[in-house]
Amino acid sequence: MLLSRISGKRLAAMLAACLTPYLAGAPAHAAGEEIAWPKRLIVSAPSSGTPASMIMASIARVIEKNTPIQRVIVQPIGGINNFAPMMEKGEVDIAIHSGADVLAHMAGLEENRMSFMRTLLPTSVQAFVVLTTPDKGIHNLNALRGKVVYSRNPGNTMFDPVVKALLAGAGLAESDLKANLTKANNTVAVADVVEGRADALIMPAMTNVVMELRQAKGECLFITPADDQMPAVKSAMPPGFYFETLPAGSRSYGNTDEVKNAPMYRSVLLVSEKMPKALAAELVKVIMEHRDEWVGVHGQAKDWGVMSLGLPPLHEGAREYFEGKGLISDEQKAEQETFSAMLSQGN
Repeated sequence: MLLSRISGKRLAAMLAACLTPYLAGAPAHAAGEEIAWPKRLIVSAPSSGTPASMIMASIARVIEKNTPIQRVIVQPIGGINNFAPMMEKGEVDIAIHSGADVLAHMAGLEENRMSFMRTLLPTSVQAFVVLTTPDKGIHNLNALRGKVVYSRNPGNTMFDPVVKALLAGAGLAESDLKANLTKANNTVAVADVVEGRADALIMPAMTNVVMELRQAKGECLFITPADDQMPAVKSAMPPGFYFETLPAGSRSYGNTDEVKNAPMYRSVLLVSEKMPKALAAELVKVIMEHRDEWVGVHGQAKDWGVMSLGLPPLHEGAREYFEGKGLISDEQKAEQETFSAMLSQGN
């Protein structure tokens, strides 16, 4: 027979030549661990058309192209009270949500601890500040005394403790404000500031809001804690927030001048702690190694996959990847240990 005439070395070489194209295209598995690839992934994302949904849809195509997963379905399922129970039951695999809100639940500051969720990947970054205009006479947190502000959001209490922490930096409480209004939408709130019915907005710094205030009043001021107020603010700030300096002329926030001590928070891709370590590690690897295929979808995509403080506990597979690449700082590792200890105490 033909095979009997072929030497062992030659047969091995022939087999290697035939299999190499297939092996080269196969995803690398975590060392010593077989990956149980699902046929599909269900991803809970914000409303269709948002930057996060657009970026996630592009990442979904990358996953389909570079893994055995056949379909990655990205759909708006709703907030944490909608997707979290579904994730716990295995009906949702990945969700995009605010890391600070997840940590608030994990810390017991909100109903339902939801301690089973883990971070697969950091996503967008957001600053939370006081926005006002020059004619209001507000140049520091102390000047909020006796002012009318918008800070409340109907059905979303995530930012309430952040507002209290900022006020605490100036030795103020909500009772020291003339009024703290509930924001039905940004359009009405901005109009009230412009037309004199309100003095300031305490909210995520959104470029469109900043530009509207600047166009109407000549400038939009960003008010954040002074250096001597930082100890009081930090001690009152809920988990998941950290502080950075916003460079002057930031395209992400629209600020004219440099803004020091800006409270920041992250959104993240969440998965269940039950996701196999090898699967989580390989998903992160595929997403990060094909970054050039999705990072140009929207300006916010540049922050996706960039480590920082303020992240809910990383999934062990994700942590293995980021630590292996040297992408986690000692400060970030220490915070991760603190958050993990918080979970252990609550269980």
